[in-house]
Order: sequence, then structure tokens, then C-alpha cells
Amino acid sequence: GDETPEIVNGAYTTGLPIAAEPITLKVAVVRMAGDQSSSTAVKPYAKRSVEDTGLNFEWVELITDIEEQISVMLASGDGMPDVFLGGITDNILAQNASLFAELQDLIPVYAPNIQAYYDENGIDWGLITNAEGKIYQLLSCMYYSEQSLTNNLPCINQTWLDNLGLQKPTTTDELYDVLKAFKEKDADGNGDVNNEIPLDFSQADWCAGIGLWGVSWGVAGVDGDNFYLVKDGKVSGTANTDAYRAYLEYFHKLYSEGLINTEGFSQTADQFNASIKAMNSGAYFKWAPQTQLTASAEAEQYAFLGKVTAPGYEDEYAFPGNYEIAAGKGFTLSASSKYKEAALRWWDYLSSTDELRWLTNRGPDGLVVKQEDDGIVYLANPTDEEKQAILDKNDMADDFDISMTNASFYLDNYGPLILNNISYHAPREGEYTSQGYWRQLAIREIQPELTQGMSKTVVPSSLTEEFTFTCEGLEDYIKAFRAEAIINGVTDDSWNKYLSELDGYNYDFYLEYYQK
Repeated sequence: GDETPEIVNGAYTTGLPIAAEPITLKVAVVRMAGDQSSSTAVKPYAKRSVEDTGLNFEWVELITDIEEQISVMLASGDGMPDVFLGGITDNILAQNASLFAELQDLIPVYAPNIQAYYDENGIDWGLITNAEGKIYQLLSCMYYSEQSLTNNLPCINQTWLDNLGLQKPTTTDELYDVLKAFKEKDADGNGDVNNEIPLDFSQADWCAGIGLWGVSWGVAGVDGDNFYLVKDGKVSGTANTDAYRAYLEYFHKLYSEGLINTEGFSQTADQFNASIKAMNSGAYFKWAPQTQLTASAEAEQYAFLGKVTAPGYEDEYAFPGNYEIAAGKGFTLSASSKYKEAALRWWDYLSSTDELRWLTNRGPDGLVVKQEDDGIVYLANPTDEEKQAILDKNDMADDFDISMTNASFYLDNYGPLILNNISYHAPREGEYTSQGYWRQLAIREIQPELTQGMSKTVVPSSLTEEFTFTCEGLEDYIKAFRAEAIINGVTDDSWNKYLSELDGYNYDFYLEYYQK
């Protein structure tokens, strides 16, 4: 038992430490928006990695223009990282597969903890194995997540409804009446009848596009910009139906009467979010009201809008669901790395225990999440004093302060795979509703209406390349027609021309691809 483990490329093949000689791993890491930490190097999991493995790390932090930065790295080959944590999309991988290491033969030897975790918990290897049996990436973050059963949710200002003696609308006719009242009757009660935006949206904000509002007619795809729906394993088109035309005509009516933000097609995400923070918006889609307003008195004004059906299309109502598996593909190894074994062993180390998994994904216990006696991991809600005690305990006081956002303490979507789903406490006395709890209640209410999400099975690069070539410009054309129709209206002539153009852009092929 005292034998020295084998050394391969400077790394011990088993045990800790990992480094048998000085090794510095260059790791490109996508930093979450709002991360206020001085660098990834000060995060607890990064410090533990150095202490336990003997490895050193050079962190390349990807914050803005991520795809462009990665493209430059791949094109030049100069300064290529050993590891990418996030950022390598299916499209980037398909176009540059030779630049990334195949992992299928390395995993059994250098990632035994990951292999055991997948096998013991029935995790589908097909999610990361391509048609040729090759594995280029490992799964990251939460395997199952109630929060990810759908993306963005519609909310409405309940205080405005109460001020005007109105009920939450359940049909698009009622929604029209509510929006008209918001516009004409000083809904916020400040004496100015012109400052309310009845329904707000922004095409520049991934959470808030106009396409999301198609749910009432059953024509909304994920985020409103995937133009198909999956029901019972069958993919159907949403952008060429009578229901879609009815949706466009309804929103043209709203647009022409000033009941939606007429700047929505051109306003920036910052402008949209500023309007929300100014409490000028009556109804909008977002991850949750607390995303912009935090857990505050302002956020408490917003209720989940719930199911709103369109007359004549009641049976068509469909809210876009995501695939039930929430995990993404976060760990990618460069083919050019001299330290593949050390890099994979490091990731296997962070995946080796629940404590390390949670530390990497969500920071020290009790700070962002807390495992409680019932075995369920809840969103933590420490007081300032409790938070400072956790910082002190983890030797973080010099690098962190209690005003920092949660993102400062962990690696968000690209940490080691975790099976657990996070739950959220109801607000305690004197507290405001958290973002997670608001979404939890909303998702449970809308869950019976959720459509099936698209599978995450790896698609062969030959198919993705054919799809990209064949359907080039299709989604941009659909979005352009949507904006034109909502602003200027739809005629039989414009609609028929649009349908003809969809054929020219190979919409049928688009649907066949997603059916495959």
C-alpha cells in the first residue's frame, strides 16, 4: 500500500497530490454575470484545488464576447488553454473537433470517480457520446432541476390590478382589457397617466422577447425563437399556422393601440431592465421579477401571470418546456495539452465527494445553499453575521465581502455534475419572496401545460453542418417577418408570400432535423 503510484506526464495516476512535478494548468473559465470576485483564483474550490492537488492554475477568465475570444484561441493555436470550463458550444465543437481531446479512453483510468458516479446513478452516457462513440465533454451543474423545466415566465403587476379593481386575466380578451386599463387609468397611482408601459418586451434580452407571448396560441418555442413544438415525441411547426397568424394579428392590434412597448424591437436589454427597475412595466417575461428587482417590496408587486388562452385556440395553449435533464456540457480538454492526465484527474478530484461538488458549484455550505437534516439541499438565506462567519471560517474575508453577489463564491453552470435539485424555502416572517421560490410556485402551476423539451443527445457534426447550410437565414427571416407583421399588420398577400419564403428557406427540413 506504500508503493509510489505511476507517473504519467508529470502526474500521479492515483491519490493526492496529483502533481508529481511542477504543473500549471491553463484553464479558460466562463464567469457568471455579476461575479464581483477579484479572480477565479480566490474562490474556495480554486484554493482547495491548489492545496490538495499540488497543481498550479493560470485562469483565463471569459466574461464578454466569449465565443469570439474562443474563436481567436482556436484559430491561432497560440496560448491554447489546457481546459475549457464552459464556452465550447456544440457548434464550436462540431467545427473544431480535432482541437479537443477524446476522453472515452482516458475516463476509466484518470476519472474513476466520474465514471462510478455516472454508472451508479444511471446517468445517460449517450448525452455526451457522439455517433462514432467519442466523448469530448463532461456533464456539468445540476442533472435534474425543477427550475429548468422551463425558461422565462410571464409576470404581471398585481398592485396595478388591485389599484384598478381588476382580476388577473385568463384570456387574451381579458388581457387586452387589462392592458388598456393600465394605459389609460394611471395604474401605478402616481398621477401620471403616461408613464405606464402596459406590456413590455425587448428583442435584445434573451429573457424577454415578443415570441414568448405566443404561448396563448400554442406557437411559442423555447425563448420564443425556436420555431417548433414537441408534443408526445412529435415535432410540429409553429411559424406557418393559422394560430401563428392569429398571434401576429393580436399583437399588431396591441402595437397599434400603444398597449405594448413600441420601442421593444429596438430597445437594448439595459433599457428594458431600467424600465423594469423604474416600475413602469405592467407585464413582461423574465426569469423572475427578482432577477432585476431582487427580493424586495417592488418584486412583491408582481404575480405569475399564469395560463392565458386565446378564444378559438384554447386547446392549442402550450408553454415551452425544456428537456427534463438540465445538465450542460462544461468540461472540455484541449488536444494540444501536455497535461491531459493531470487536468482530467483534477476534475475527477472536484467530482469525488458531495462536499467538493457543492463547494465548486455553489460555494461553502450555508452561504448560497445548505444541506438540511431532511437531506434536501435548500437555497440558504444567511444573515450578514452568519455570512461573515462562513467567510471567516473558509479564510475568505480578505478576498470577499458580504455585499458580493452569490456568483462570486462558486463556479456556476460549469461545475461538476450534481444529481440534487435545489429547493426553496417559503419566505420567513419579515422576508421577501426569493427568486427561486417565486419560480418554484410558478413552474408547479404551469407544469401541466409544459411541452416536451428537445433531447440533448449528441448530434453528429455531419448533420449539424448540413442543417446550418440548408437552413441558413431561416430563423432570421421568421423574426424579421414577425416584427414587420406586428408593426404593420398582416394581409393575405403578405402572409402567402411569407409561407412561400418559408419553403425557400427549407422550413420542412428544419422540422425534419429536429424530429431526428
